[in-house]
Amino acid sequence: MLALPSAYAVELRPTYPAVNEATGAQDYIGCAAAANGDIATVWRSATTARIPYVKRVDASGAVIGATESMQLPQDTISVSAAKNGAFAVLHAKANGSNTDLYLSVYNRNGQLVSAPVRVNDTQHTGITGLVKVAQDGTIAVAWYTWGNLPARNGYLKRFNANGAPLNYQRQFGGDNVYVANGVDTDTNGDVIVAFTTNTGGRYDTMAVRYASAEDWVYPAARVNTYLGTRQWGSSLAMNAAGNYLVSWVTHGQDGNGFSTYAQLFARGGARIGQPTRVSTQISDDSASAALLFDNNSYAVAWMSYVAGQRTINFAQVDSAGAVVAAPTVATPHINYVGPFSLCGTTAGKFSIQWRPAAVSGSSWTADVLARDYMADTVVTPTLLASGVPASNLSDAAGGWKYFKVIVPANTGSMRIALSSRVTPASGNADLFLRYGGLPTLATTDGRTTEAGNNDSLTVSAPPPGTFYIGVYGQAAYAAADLTVILR
Repeated sequence: MLALPSAYAVELRPTYPAVNEATGAQDYIGCAAAANGDIATVWRSATTARIPYVKRVDASGAVIGATESMQLPQDTISVSAAKNGAFAVLHAKANGSNTDLYLSVYNRNGQLVSAPVRVNDTQHTGITGLVKVAQDGTIAVAWYTWGNLPARNGYLKRFNANGAPLNYQRQFGGDNVYVANGVDTDTNGDVIVAFTTNTGGRYDTMAVRYASAEDWVYPAARVNTYLGTRQWGSSLAMNAAGNYLVSWVTHGQDGNGFSTYAQLFARGGARIGQPTRVSTQISDDSASAALLFDNNSYAVAWMSYVAGQRTINFAQVDSAGAVVAAPTVATPHINYVGPFSLCGTTAGKFSIQWRPAAVSGSSWTADVLARDYMADTVVTPTLLASGVPASNLSDAAGGWKYFKVIVPANTGSMRIALSSRVTPASGNADLFLRYGGLPTLATTDGRTTEAGNNDSLTVSAPPPGTFYIGVYGQAAYAAADLTVILR
C-alpha cells in the first residue's frame, strides 16, 4: 500500500442535497460546470414519468432561471456547460426500430437557442454518447453504437455554439469501440476522444484525435502501458491550453484487484511523464472521473469497495506529476451508489455529486448529494467585493497575486483599478483579466501595459459569473491598492 501524508483539498461546503426533490428514487444523470462558476445538475424525477430536470446555480449558489428545476427533453443522457453558462443537452429519441441522438442548445436563461438537431448521420439500433462544450463555445459529441453490423462503432461530430453541424460524422476506433468515455475540443479545434476497446477479451483505454482543419481522424493510441485484461472506466479532462488528462481503472497491475491511474498529455498527443497511480489501495475500483487544472495539476475521483466499505474517493496530483496527499474520502460508507460525477473549473474549484441509496426491505430511496472542494494544487484567489479594495499590495518582479470577483447578471459595467499609494509609484505592476480562469502572460482576456502602478481596465456589460484578476510584477513593486467597481 502506498503511504502518503494526510493533506486534503479545502472543503468549501459539506455534503448537501444537490436537487430539491425531497423523496423518491432519482436517477442521477450527471453534472456540468461552466468556467464562470455555474453548476448544472441533471437527474430524472422519482415519478412514474421519469422526467429529466436540470437545476442550475451560479458561483454564489443562487438558482439560475425562473424555476429551480427546469424540465429537459425525455431520454436526456449527457449535459455540458459553456464558459458563459449556456449549456448543451444530448438526448435520445426512438425512430422506428432505431434510435437517434439529438443535440439541444440553451442560453444561460434556459431558452432553447434553436430547434434540436439530429447528431448521427447514419441509423443504428442502439446508440448512446456524450456531449462537451469547448472553451471557444463549439460543441463536440462522441457516441458509440451496437445491435447491428458492424457492431460497436464509435463516431464523433462537431457543432457551432448554436448547434449547427460543422462536419459530417467521423468514425474512430475501428469496429471494436466498447464504450466512449470522454470528449473535448482543444484550442486548435481538434477533438480528443477517450474510449475503451475490447480486442479478444482484453479491454484497453484509448485516445484518438480528430484534426478539424484536416478533417482527419488520426490512429488511436493506447493510453495504458500495462497490458492486463481490464483497463476501463476511463475519463477525459482538458484545460485551457489544450493539454488533456485520461484516467482509468486497471486490474492486476498492483496485485489481485483494481487500482486507478491517470496519464497527462500535451496538446497534440505527446505524453507528459508516465502513468500515475492515484489510488493507494487494491480494491474493486470502478468508474473514474477527472479534472485538469490550468497549471497541469489535476484531481481524479473513483468509487472503491474495500472490506465491505463502498466509498467515493479522490486524489490530487501536482503539476510535476506527484500525488500530493492520501486520497480524500468524499462520501461515508454507502450501501449502494449509482452514477457519480466530478465537475469543476480549470481554476481549481470542483464538486463531487453522487446518488446513494438507503435500502429498506424491497424498497429504496435515493437523493442526489454533493460536496464542494478547492484544490490544494492551484492558487486560491482572494474574493473581492465591489468597492472594497485589496490594500497595500507588493511583490517581487515576476510575482503574481490573484483575485476574483463574482459578477451578477445585468451588471452594466465593471472597472478594475490599480492605484499607487505613493508618488512616484514604487515599481511597476500590470493588471491581467480573464473570464472563467486564472490569467497568465499568454492567456488573458485583457491586460494593461502602463508604467507604474496606476492602471485600469473597464468591461462594458460583463457576462455574469466569475472574473479572475492577476496583478503581475513587471518589476518589484509596493504600496498599490486594487479596487473593483460594479455598476
